[in-house]
This record gives sequence, C-alpha cells and structure tokens, in this order.
Amino acid sequence: MFELTLDGQALKISSSGDGNSIVIADRNGNLNFVNQNREVVWKKEMKEGLCCVNITDKGDKIFFGGKDCRMTALNSNGNLEWEREIGKTIWSISTDSEGKYIAVGTGDSIGLYSSNGDKIWEYETDRAMIGVSMSRGAEKIVACGDEFLFLIDRNGNLIFKQQKDDSLWDVDINEIGNKIYLGGWDKKIYCLNENGETVWNYQTGGYIRSLESLSDGKIIAGSHDKNAYVLSNNGELIKKNEFTNEVVCVAAAREGEFLFAGSGEKVACFDIGMNVENKVNEYERNTEYRAVNEPVNEPEDGPVFNFGIFDGPLPDTSGFESYENSDFTESSTTGMQSVTEEGGEFSQFIADVGKEDVRTYLRLGHACWKEGRLERSKEHYQKATEINPEEPRGWHNLSVCEYYISLKANPNDYEGAIKKSYKTLEKSRMPEYSQAGKTLKILADILDAETELDD
Repeated sequence: MFELTLDGQALKISSSGDGNSIVIADRNGNLNFVNQNREVVWKKEMKEGLCCVNITDKGDKIFFGGKDCRMTALNSNGNLEWEREIGKTIWSISTDSEGKYIAVGTGDSIGLYSSNGDKIWEYETDRAMIGVSMSRGAEKIVACGDEFLFLIDRNGNLIFKQQKDDSLWDVDINEIGNKIYLGGWDKKIYCLNENGETVWNYQTGGYIRSLESLSDGKIIAGSHDKNAYVLSNNGELIKKNEFTNEVVCVAAAREGEFLFAGSGEKVACFDIGMNVENKVNEYERNTEYRAVNEPVNEPEDGPVFNFGIFDGPLPDTSGFESYENSDFTESSTTGMQSVTEEGGEFSQFIADVGKEDVRTYLRLGHACWKEGRLERSKEHYQKATEINPEEPRGWHNLSVCEYYISLKANPNDYEGAIKKSYKTLEKSRMPEYSQAGKTLKILADILDAETELDD
C-alpha cells in the first residue's frame, strides 16, 4: 500500500488513532510526517540523538525526545508548541488515548507529565526505561528496562515490579489497563494480566524490537527475524509480513486497519484486514500456538550472533580456529566451579591446555559467545586478562562482550555501548596486534565518525 525511503535507518513510528497521520523518526535525527494519502507532508531535520517519538490519537500533537535531555512538542504542521528541559536522556515516550498525559522513560526513571509538559511525578528505577506505555487517562503506566518490568498507578505508586529472565525491549498496555504485552531478547511475545501473570506467549524466530496492541485485542510486533507479526488476542498468528532487514519499529491505527513497519531505511504500510500471502518457514509450520506452560522447542537457528543481531565487532578467534567446528559447548547448567570441575564437555581441550593457560579461557569465552551467553562469555574473557594481561585477544574479546551486553540492555544506545567498551579495547592495542585497530574502525563507522574515538 505504501513504502517510504528514509534518509537514515528507521528508529520509531507512531500513528494517530485513525491511521490518517503517522510520524517517523530515523537514526539521523529526521522526523517525517505522513498524511492519509500516504504523502510526506513535511520533513524536519531535528537533531542527532533522537530516541523516541509519539503522536496523539487525534494526530494534532507530536512529542519526541532524546539524548539532549529535552522533551519537545510540535503541532501537526511541524511548528514548535513547547520544549521542556528534563535533565536526562529520554529513551521512550507515550501519550494516553485522550491526549491529556505524557509518559516518559528516562535513563533512570519513569515520569508522568501533562499535555503542556508540566511534570506531575517521577518514579526512580535506577535503569534506563526503553519502553513505556499507559492506559486511558494514565490510570496505569507500564515501563521496561534491562530485565525489569514496572507497573505504576496514576499517582506514581508502584503496583508491581518484576524481574524477567532476559532483557525486555518494548512494552504496551491496553486501553482499559487489564492486559500488558512485552517482548525482548528471548524472542517471545508475552501477554500478562493486570496482576503480572502470564496469560500466553508466542515464540518468534528473532528478538522482539517493537510491539503494540490494538483496540480489538490484536497485537503487532517487529522482530529481528525480519518479520512484522500480527497476533490475535489469544496469541495466535494471524499473519506476518517479511522484510529484507530486521523490523525495528511498528505502529498501527488504534482501530487496527493499517500496520506500519520500519526495516532498514524503508517504512511500509499494510492493510491488516487484507489477505496477504505470507512466507511461512518450516519452523513456523511446526510451531502452533501453545499454552504458556507447555514446552516449546527453540528453533535451531545456530549461534545467536551468526545472523548478526547487531552489525558490529566480533571476538578474535585467531590462534584457536581448530576448535571452531568442534563439538564442545559449555553446559547451560554449569555453575561457577573451576574449569576442571565443569563437566566432560571440556575434557578434550583441558587435556591439551592447562587450566591456567590463557587459551583455555579464550576458548571457553568463545564457546559461550556462540551460544549467546554474553555474561558468561565475559567472565571467561575477564579471567583470560587476569592470567595474562599481555594477551591482547583477552582484552579485545572482553571489550566486544561489554559492547553487546550494553546493547542488549538498550539496543538504541550505540554511543553508550561504545563508551562502555572503549577503555577495555584500548588495553588490547599492543604492538603487532592489528585486530584492535580494525575493531576501533568498525566502532567509528557505527558512529559515522572519521576521527579517533575520544576517551
């Protein structure tokens, strides 16, 4: 129905209630306003560091924020209405259906504001809130960051706080506040009731980057598996649309007629009510809807980073490639024992390499890396640097882990991830070790920088 090519990679999309107005933000700091004829009415170059945008149900106000720590309001013509200094990076933003309230997720809090930008309250979370949503009249506000889910009432009181098994990347709550939807690193879309109990979950083939619920109970979601999903209110697959790249943002009219999805530099619009022929892979044919307590066999998509959740640096495996295709893996149930106690899966190379040999921990680190177990991989690389601080691969691979662990917590904060890993990467810059320079170049390219990274 509609496709738009942006000047940068799609970041966020928001739709008015009737679907006649949508606003699209890209990573280059541009805002695009599209009308009911699917024409770009205006485009504004705002600022780099733009993180989030939201349009009211009426389509008359647009709110956005980012790393400049300001919340800004525009009218539908793109003219400035007001601007407020928040004092913190704004990672997520949402409005209620009546347009009376604005919910903001910052680097360490959830805030509720009036439609004029006046702060009503702020709840400290001690972590970045990269997803936020609210029910009608701001009766309930839900937000997520890292593995934590928060539900707050209209007065700023905590209803519940939950810690999940893995990082959450987006969250939504329905109009009446009795259903919460969330997704993230574990590739599942969840529906919870108002008490935080799981009603159902749906397994996709990739990490969930964005999701939204509609007034009729449908749920839309964008995934790293390059698909935009439409689910029923019971968690059953209605349809999916396949893209060339991962789907990083989705939005829909509240009435559920249109689905907007951003992938790479493209934004496409589909009629949810149309019978669109969808490509169904073998995994999906064998994965029918299951009750939440039934076991689900994970898709055998291989090592988690083989298809690149983020395009960026990789660990340096030079010097132990002979183990790259071997069968050893670290058991997911392995505790924090010494390497010689960790199980038979290591006997092959433990016999060849002493437990205090740095190569042992480089191999263990990469085994965990291939399984997507970043924190465990980091522990092994850290141990490698302690055994031999003069081994550059230990420092290099540790910095790569730090980079991706940071992105796992906040997939939109590339700059923050690079800052967290840079000091460690610097320690790998030793004579005759070229990989450090190559990785620095990759990180500089990610920031579109041509000069050396600052400390």
